[in-house]
Amino acid sequence: MTAATPAKHGTGHFIAERVTAIVLLVLMPWFFFSIALSMDGSYESAAAWAASPINAVGLALFLVVTFYHMRLGLQVVIEDYIHKSGTRGM
Repeated sequence: MTAATPAKHGTGHFIAERVTAIVLLVLMPWFFFSIALSMDGSYESAAAWAASPINAVGLALFLVVTFYHMRLGLQVVIEDYIHKSGTRGM
C-alpha cells in the first residue's frame, strides 16, 4: 500500500466511522436496556432473550457494527501512529 492510497479513501472512511457511530448510539441503549429489563441472570433467560427473532437480529447487527467501527478506528490509529511500513498489518 502506498502512502497516497489512504488519502484517496479518506472521505468514505470518515463517513463510515460517523455512520457506524450513529448506529451504535441507537443500538447500545437498546441492547443494554433490553438485557437489563428482560433477564434475571440465568442461562435460560439469556437463551430465551437471544432466541427471539427481533433480539437475535438486533444482537447480530450490534456485534457487526461494533466490530466494524472498531476496525475503522484501529485502522486510523495504525495509519497515524505506526510509521514502519513492515509493521502495518492493513
